[in-house]
Amino acid sequence: MYLEKQWNIYSAKWRVPKKHQRFFGGRKHLKKSLKTGDRKEAQALAYQQVSLWRQQAEQGNLWQRQLEQMPADGEMVDISESPDRVMLKPFNRQEHVLDVLTGVLPDHEVDAIVASDDYRSTVSKEIIALQQYLEPFLKRLTTTPKTIDQKRRDVGGFIKVFPYVHMVSRKALREWLEQQDKATPTIKRALSGIKQFWHFVEIEEDITLEDPFRNLSVIGSRASVEKRAFTRVELERAFNGLKKDDHRLLFNILALTGLRVEEACSATYENGMISVLRGKTKAATRTLPLHSSLDAEAIREWQKTLVAGDFGRKSHNIAKGLNRKLKRLGFGNETTVHSIRRYVATQLERNNVQPLLISRILGHSVPGQTLGNYSAGQEAGAMREALEALESLA
Repeated sequence: MYLEKQWNIYSAKWRVPKKHQRFFGGRKHLKKSLKTGDRKEAQALAYQQVSLWRQQAEQGNLWQRQLEQMPADGEMVDISESPDRVMLKPFNRQEHVLDVLTGVLPDHEVDAIVASDDYRSTVSKEIIALQQYLEPFLKRLTTTPKTIDQKRRDVGGFIKVFPYVHMVSRKALREWLEQQDKATPTIKRALSGIKQFWHFVEIEEDITLEDPFRNLSVIGSRASVEKRAFTRVELERAFNGLKKDDHRLLFNILALTGLRVEEACSATYENGMISVLRGKTKAATRTLPLHSSLDAEAIREWQKTLVAGDFGRKSHNIAKGLNRKLKRLGFGNETTVHSIRRYVATQLERNNVQPLLISRILGHSVPGQTLGNYSAGQEAGAMREALEALESLA
């Protein structure tokens, strides 16, 4: 009932009742790998996982009902117990939640809450639903649409497991992160966005929450793949294995310019120069000489055939196609289209090009206030000499 098998590995699966879906980001189904191919073991783990999901849903329902029934802070309410008289008093949510806690916790734990320096946050956090802050948080971000979408997925995944602040603890957070079938850098990236979101909630609520992220170190279960540069032999083998003209053209552009894939697809090619009008960083906006073996008119015609994909990126579809082709040619995850850029950096260094000029060509930030902010950059002649030393693949 709760099991699904794929590639000899079982997963727990639960059809979320409609009344509970709001506590899981609106999802109708939940699925989690059990990392075992033994059915008997998987059955036991699946029941545990589904029980945990149900418990989270019931906790969410409990606090949601409490929240919906509570008057707003400061609203005048009748506190008299006699129907013959009226005694109005401003409603205090902290006091109300404390009354609720008194009914379910031992006296010494309640006393500890009241005596703590962060009493307001300890009490208030019990009724803070995180989902309501996700969209306001994302709207405040000033990063690229792709990065914002990634943070939506990272933080959204966190909220699905911890819909309310009171559910978050160091132990629970660590266990959840360790269960992710991801590499350590991926977990660190997700954790960074979640911490940013957590502090946003603190500011919006004007409270100081306990910090479950302090000194939290998690090692991923999947080995990270170290990307590397193509060798010249590998680059030629990959190029010769490409059948489509548009793939071969892009491959050669990248090998003769060091451009990022999106930069190559969206740059302007005119008057013997390449103008990158927008890029990954401020330093990415730059002008480069066009290699003499590249045909600007042919590149402009090729650009007209590109169909924008996710986030309006012209490189989205062609880059995915190239990476799939590289895999079919026998290249592993450590070599992708971006490895061509690493190859160019390596070749420029081997050709004794000055590090500062390499940074200018590749669109990397230049260290130092003087060179980074005030230098107009190297002359086009020095750049042209460096780039002309690169060999064409065509």
